[in-house]
Amino acid sequence: MLNHRSFHLLAAILICFFAGTASAKTIHVQLWGVPAPGCGSKSTPCSSIYGALNVAGKNDRIIVGPGEYVGSYDIQVEGLRLESAEGPHATILRSLDEALDVIRISQHKVRIGRRGKGLTIVGATSASGVEVTLPSFDRTRVEGNVFIGNSRGIWLEGSRAVARHNLILDSIAMGIYLHNAPSGLVSDNRLFQAGGDGIRLNESHTVNVQNNLVYGAALAIGVVYGTAGSRIRNNAVLGGSEGSPYGIATSNIEDLLIDGNIASGGHVGYQLFNDVAQTITSVVRNNAAVGTTGDGFELTGFGSSHPPFAVRFDNNTGVSTGGSGLKLEYQSGINSARGNNLYDNDTHAIDNTTASSVLLKKTYYGLVNGVPSFVYSSTSGAIDPASTEAKKPNRFRARRAAKLM
Repeated sequence: MLNHRSFHLLAAILICFFAGTASAKTIHVQLWGVPAPGCGSKSTPCSSIYGALNVAGKNDRIIVGPGEYVGSYDIQVEGLRLESAEGPHATILRSLDEALDVIRISQHKVRIGRRGKGLTIVGATSASGVEVTLPSFDRTRVEGNVFIGNSRGIWLEGSRAVARHNLILDSIAMGIYLHNAPSGLVSDNRLFQAGGDGIRLNESHTVNVQNNLVYGAALAIGVVYGTAGSRIRNNAVLGGSEGSPYGIATSNIEDLLIDGNIASGGHVGYQLFNDVAQTITSVVRNNAAVGTTGDGFELTGFGSSHPPFAVRFDNNTGVSTGGSGLKLEYQSGINSARGNNLYDNDTHAIDNTTASSVLLKKTYYGLVNGVPSFVYSSTSGAIDPASTEAKKPNRFRARRAAKLM
């Protein structure tokens, strides 16, 4: 049984708990609403998003009704959720000025949209649709929105940032950009670019980029500068024009997993690049490069003083490319290569111009007049004589990404 003191302590705790829970409220916005203050209910909604922000508190939710709302909104309320009443087809947020972000986030745990209740965000042709102002603001979530014609669709900073289930059209510079955003997630987005970059990670380690479709970007998925430990999985990247030089490209990245992706139609499917004095330890497996105009896979390491790559290259398919299925240049190298398909490429199955031989186990090279086409070009390297060939194609393992196409 509770004594008198314990009873009062428990009562105080419960009062604080329920008071905190009750403090979060829903604020409604309609074009026909009333000005703040005194607005926000269903019967007397706010007439603008500005008015809703003025009356919003921690963890509140703002639901925006149909119509077009012109403004540039700085969200400074922790835990705020901003979404539409009827989905992105009904609610449009247009930038007040092409040089201003439509939504700037200056607090923690802010959420923009959700599946089926997102917003259409347009008009920031020299700015961002959604941008987090500082990496100290973490756990931003941008979900279920449509971005059209902004310079940058989504720019996220801060740990555990999430961008998922967004449709991004015709971004001028890039579709999704994570900067100083460790442990982030970029998932299930669809990006149709008119050039520019699709998804770029910069100084954002241990990010998962998965199940995205990127079409027509100059660089579909780029991983650069201090983004170690990230996972690039089950994405489909399609080159839409001659301005699509790279599918998935990395620069000086350690402990990277590239797994189960498909690249088609651009110039180079995959490029791993290193020009600093560090060993690049990465795994490239279960990917496909199909119908690129250049090489399917490129590993490039510049400078004789730099150590070679230490890359596992297993169960990949480089087929029907305009260059080589696999190209190794300068100080690049592979420490495991097994079960790959490298055939029907215009230049070579393998083009090894490094100083090291490469051991390829169970590689399928295809047949020319019934004879295996074990073809490669080498100025100083070689294919290890212990390499073995597969008599039939190895299993195609990028099926999940192929379903996105």
